[in-house]
Amino acid sequence: MLADERKYQIIEMLKKHKSMSVKELCDFLGTSESTIRRDLRELEKNGRLKRTHGGAILKEFYTLEYEENVKQKINKYLDEKKEIASIAFTLIKENISIVIDAGTTTLELAKLIGQSKLAVTVVTNSSDISNALSLNPNCTIYLVGGKLKNNTLASVGNYSVDFIKNFNVQIAFIGTNGLSIEKGLTTPDLEEAQIKKAMMSISNNVFVLADSSKFGLVAMVKISDLSQIDAIITDSKLEDSTLKEYTNLDVKIITNKKKVKN
Repeated sequence: MLADERKYQIIEMLKKHKSMSVKELCDFLGTSESTIRRDLRELEKNGRLKRTHGGAILKEFYTLEYEENVKQKINKYLDEKKEIASIAFTLIKENISIVIDAGTTTLELAKLIGQSKLAVTVVTNSSDISNALSLNPNCTIYLVGGKLKNNTLASVGNYSVDFIKNFNVQIAFIGTNGLSIEKGLTTPDLEEAQIKKAMMSISNNVFVLADSSKFGLVAMVKISDLSQIDAIITDSKLEDSTLKEYTNLDVKIITNKKKVKN
């Protein structure tokens, strides 16, 4: 395995587990302890992680050098995304109005709406989402125009923000690249952050759809504090310790995971 691929795998494992020992990384990657320690030193030097006695933890703050495109993201954590979408779908009632943010998790929700017969009005800035919704003949769709962001296929920019602000809806379903108790919801892109803020501002209730890998991660641009949302909908793979940490601070987490005792 090339060094760059090995370092990528180390970061991916730390995103999933938050911390790992050198031995665990050696076993996972099938390489020597000296090689792993060298990789950890280089990753720490680049600000990607913090070395600990016998291992490493993921630094909470990270700045994405680029955002993966839809094709790269669409099959990652797919089971988790479908689980989240199925929970979110139960919140949608007949004749409701909603806004759906562009994203691969929110796309799974749109597919469920498209397969249903629910009479629902949807505002979205994603052509992929509008296509999925269009399979439902009872769904009224308002597709936000503006500048197309190529890698996420989302409409962004001032025109898009102004268009969104014409509406008042009951629920916003928002995606995020990272969420943190201290830093709130974050994304690598300023224009996408502005879209998400606009969607939140027109909604009576805001639900964030985020798989468990997003917890503890922070991207460059802030969307909002966690106090500005109603709940986070996530998958059942969320660590018990993370669930406790958030719920103890009165952040509502909706998941299929069994309730954790305090």
